[in-house]
Amino acid sequence: GTFSKDISASDIINPVKEASKDVAYIPNRTDIIDFLMPKLKAGDKVIVMGARDDSLSDFAWEILKRIKDSHC
Repeated sequence: GTFSKDISASDIINPVKEASKDVAYIPNRTDIIDFLMPKLKAGDKVIVMGARDDSLSDFAWEILKRIKDSHC
């Protein structure tokens, strides 16, 4: 299919911030796990989603591994 890249992260983040919700934009994927880890509590769920990125499954597994390693 075709797609347009005229939507940015700020198009999504700014309305959420304006609604007084806690939101963060982390431009580098490598920094996301370090950002998440101290915020996670038992029972929390992490959802990884995106479009047309074949590496998201690997990224989700990396997050799960870090979570499991931190609770051992």
